Amino acid sequence: MRGITRRSFGVEAARVGVSPKWRAAAMILLVLVVAQLSAFGLLILRTSEVERRYEDAKLALQTLTDEYNRWRDAYQALRRAVNQRCCLENPSTFVTPGDSAVSQLVSRLTLGGWSDPRDSGEFWTETLTLYSWVTDNVEYVEDGIYPVLPEEPAWGVDYVEEVWQFPNETLRLRRGDCEDSSLLLCSMLINYHEGAYPTECIIISGSKGGHMAVQLSTNPGELTILDPAGGYYTKDAWGEPTSRELRAEIARWLSYWRATLGVDVRVIRVFSDSVDVEFESTDEYIEWMLGRAYSGA
Repeated sequence: MRGITRRSFGVEAARVGVSPKWRAAAMILLVLVVAQLSAFGLLILRTSEVERRYEDAKLALQTLTDEYNRWRDAYQALRRAVNQRCCLENPSTFVTPGDSAVSQLVSRLTLGGWSDPRDSGEFWTETLTLYSWVTDNVEYVEDGIYPVLPEEPAWGVDYVEEVWQFPNETLRLRRGDCEDSSLLLCSMLINYHEGAYPTECIIISGSKGGHMAVQLSTNPGELTILDPAGGYYTKDAWGEPTSRELRAEIARWLSYWRATLGVDVRVIRVFSDSVDVEFESTDEYIEWMLGRAYSGA
């Protein structure tokens, strides 16, 4: 019985066996599947390689961007440091009463400072001492050509002939123009009286040029001008520094400069380490001076 079954099975198998045509088709199909799988695998590998290269490129771009930003920020910081001397967006930074070099000089010249704030005689004597030191020790020298850095380096460098020095630089160089000596004297006076009186740099301008000096107000409605580069200061009949009525004194000082700066010379700006005000006219300046509130010593 078993033998018959085997033979029957063999005959049946032979009867239903796969034809060579189907075998060939199966083989072709198998080859195509294998080829597709290989191509898919290669595509995956290539995709992975592209993704890796993309990530590398993105990292390189970020590195370059960070480096560019660092250079850009460094250039802008340099530009601000260089241009602040001529563009004057914030002139108050040039009045430095707390600078150590300024403090040491004031202490040495006044033997330790204003010993008795109630003694106005001491104040005026030592104010003249500070003024005289600046006039005697800071040589007047005109500014040279100075570069102005552009916002973008590719734009090129411009040049100006008007720049400011910080007070400690003027002390080190012992030379400068009217702005430099005024900035130094203003810083010295504020350091000396410790803010007891409003003390500022005052700028005047006319059709022929401009000038800077120092103003001091010890009483409401009064004015003292200290102009080291111009050789002028508000004084009494004995040559001692004093204060005078505001309108009369500002008119007197402007008249002193009218021949040099033009008949249209006027006050255009007042600033210190704590104030910065611009004016269209001298009358506007006078109105501001009379109207501002302060506490005198």
